[in-house]
Amino acid sequence: YDKEVLNDSIIQYWENYSKGDNYIDFAYYPKSMYQNIRLNTEGSDLEEKTINGYQALYYKTSDDGKCLVWDNGEYIFQMFFNIDYETAAKIIESVEILG
Repeated sequence: YDKEVLNDSIIQYWENYSKGDNYIDFAYYPKSMYQNIRLNTEGSDLEEKTINGYQALYYKTSDDGKCLVWDNGEYIFQMFFNIDYETAAKIIESVEILG
């Protein structure tokens, strides 16, 4: 996968991974700086999932992509992707906060 950092600021870190037609957009936001989230879920079936022990929202987008959003108490995480859910879940479960 090729990696591109799209934003690295105090209010958002966002990176894109792409390989051929496959993509993964991963972003996180410090919860203390986060006001709200706007997700276009119109026409989507929303599912609750568990990611690393945290409640997550999962849905498919109108362009056949997928989205997972979860909150670990300190950060809001968001991942848009078009790879299969099982692979995305393995990637997400490997995310660690280093500090």
